[in-house]
Amino acid sequence: MGKYMIIPYILLGVMDVRYLKLSLIHKNRTGKSIALFMESNLVAVILGIIMQGIGSNFIDSILIWPFYACFTWMILALIEYAFEYTGLGKAFECFKYIKRAVFVFTIVDTINMFIHSIIRIENVRMNKSGVAAWLYNLGYDAHIFITYVFVAVFILCFIYRILNSPRIYKVKYMQILTCMIIVSCINIVMFQLRLWENVSLLFYGILGAFVYEITFQYSHKVVKNRALQKIAEESELPMVVFGTDDSIIAYNKEAERLFDKCTQKCSLEEFCKAYNLYTPAALEKTYHKKISIMHEDKKLYFQCKYGELCENDNIAYAKYFVFEDITEITIVNSVMRYLETHDELTGLYNMKRFYEKVNEITNKYPDDKFAIMIFNISRFKIVNDMFGRKMGDAILKQISENCLAQCSDKRVYARVESDNFITLCPKSDLVIKDLEKKRNIKVTYNNITCTVHIRYGIYEVDYDSKVDVGTMCDRARMALDSIKNNGNCVAAVYNDNLRNKILKEHMYKEELTSAIENEDFKVYLQPQVRCEDGLVKGAEALVRWEHRKLGLIPPGDFIEFFEQNGLITELDMYVWEKVCQILKQWKEEGRDDYIAVNISMKDFYIIDLYKVFTNLIEKYGIDKNKLRLEITESAFTLDLEKNVNVIKKLQMFGFIVEMDDFGSGYSSLNALKDIPVNIIKMDMRFVSQTQDPARADTIIKMILAMAKELNMEVVAEGVETVEQAEKLKQYGCSYIQGYLYAKPMPTEEYPEFVKNMKQGNFKR
Repeated sequence: MGKYMIIPYILLGVMDVRYLKLSLIHKNRTGKSIALFMESNLVAVILGIIMQGIGSNFIDSILIWPFYACFTWMILALIEYAFEYTGLGKAFECFKYIKRAVFVFTIVDTINMFIHSIIRIENVRMNKSGVAAWLYNLGYDAHIFITYVFVAVFILCFIYRILNSPRIYKVKYMQILTCMIIVSCINIVMFQLRLWENVSLLFYGILGAFVYEITFQYSHKVVKNRALQKIAEESELPMVVFGTDDSIIAYNKEAERLFDKCTQKCSLEEFCKAYNLYTPAALEKTYHKKISIMHEDKKLYFQCKYGELCENDNIAYAKYFVFEDITEITIVNSVMRYLETHDELTGLYNMKRFYEKVNEITNKYPDDKFAIMIFNISRFKIVNDMFGRKMGDAILKQISENCLAQCSDKRVYARVESDNFITLCPKSDLVIKDLEKKRNIKVTYNNITCTVHIRYGIYEVDYDSKVDVGTMCDRARMALDSIKNNGNCVAAVYNDNLRNKILKEHMYKEELTSAIENEDFKVYLQPQVRCEDGLVKGAEALVRWEHRKLGLIPPGDFIEFFEQNGLITELDMYVWEKVCQILKQWKEEGRDDYIAVNISMKDFYIIDLYKVFTNLIEKYGIDKNKLRLEITESAFTLDLEKNVNVIKKLQMFGFIVEMDDFGSGYSSLNALKDIPVNIIKMDMRFVSQTQDPARADTIIKMILAMAKELNMEVVAEGVETVEQAEKLKQYGCSYIQGYLYAKPMPTEEYPEFVKNMKQGNFKR
């Protein structure tokens, strides 16, 4: 070989070193096989440079055998690469033996270099550079033949993979195959010409570099870019791309479907203007904005993301918009916000918002006289039963429409519950004769006409009495209740005419303290059955008044009165004390059940709840998680922040807090958002009254699903039928409480009931 080949060999060696380092970065077998190829090529280059530089027959005779052995090792590396890169080495068992054959051939070929059966150096003649020529023996032909058999295996591997790969991957296999065929053809030509200088080493080096680039650089980028392009085209997110001249250069199918401007090839400025985006001058490198568009007569909402595609020098070459459809979540959030303050059926305010509006209006017009009037439909349940729920809903909607039409700065309406409505209005607007004229409302639905009768209860707001809004509403309700059995009376005003009822309630008030001292109030327990295994794990504490003269007084006769007048706290504290005594006894007996006690709204304002309950725990030495605390959302209507802090302190101490009657109010979702509780109690009574069982089931499922997402247990109270219980178990309810299993019972009967339930002796 001539000395003029030294320079190409040196350049080739530099290239080999570079790609050898790059290949060693990749720890997989593909990278290792390319590294072996480059190592072998580099060794051959070094040996070639030495032989060409020295020009000694003696040196050539020593170095020629490892020089040609390097070619054999390159073939081994190529076969290893082909099997790994195409994946055929793992797919076909026979390739394992081919790899072994190549390895054996490489070892034998290397040994044959020692005995000069393939090639030898003879001083036949000198070329112009003075280097001895190489002579090929017959063994060289065999060497070449076997080598090209393995080259053919390499080529077949890539042909097979080309025929059996997706189109996106065919290109990378075809590129490597084409390069290998070209190098092989050059090598065959060199062999046929029997040139003095073997230049095929140069082409093998170029082949190795090309294989690396295709394997780890170009093909990865091509596949990645094509995959990303396909993903963008098929994405459900509309995408629009603008060039440096602010013209549209690309958009996907979803963008074409939604944005007409895409097909019109508009400018960036026109696009931004059409869809209420920022003007091009105001665009930053990235920003987000919520937009809405009309599509097929529907309003759609999108979260728009704008960005720029930049080169390494941070110069933008494209601008893009990606739109995320947030229509569904926007509508849901809008509905949720609406339902926090409004009644879903009628569109009127709920009671929480009504309280707020009453305070706003009376504070705004302190010199005006106002009245609170509550009204409902006489015998509305009968109307529902006779004409159906849809007719009942139509009546409620008609009433609400009439109410909305009369709203003003000084008049506001709300739906209390069911067929009960309430309004704050100027006192001068309330004329009994006018109310009598408005008594009858005629509603037509599905060609059926129904006339209903309205009754009114009125409370005249007295600023001097400093009565809170809740009490005002209660007094208006008392006026209404006073005429509920009087079909001829249309309206009643809270005044002296209600004192008879108050006298009775006064008796309750006078006897409350003595009844507590004489222990006439008895704690009853209503068991709570765990759905998982049907065992009783605890109960709710209820109170009964065993009056010495009147006998057993049901709680409905005195609880509400005590709550309205702030007397409930004294009774509550008595019940809590009795419950703690029961829990202490149970602890001594080894019983592990809990008892839930009720906390009234008034308790938050009259006593220090945290101090009371922590003292009870310390006094009786009971586990704090065995005394559960039940609250209602009404306790938070007046001073949310303060009362929430009380609940949080109790929870931090270790108490479990339950929200009672969840679902029966009209702002339960809002209450759950603001009030931290561990357990919610779902009142099944409001569900059992519905005329649409499917809708009721849906509500129950949603409540239970929501509780599960919030890691909250659910106690279903008011369960009276087996069907209700089975559905609740199916939907994932935690506990069941109701007459299905047991009425509230004296505390001494509770252990026997628990025992019977555990032994399976329960009888309904």
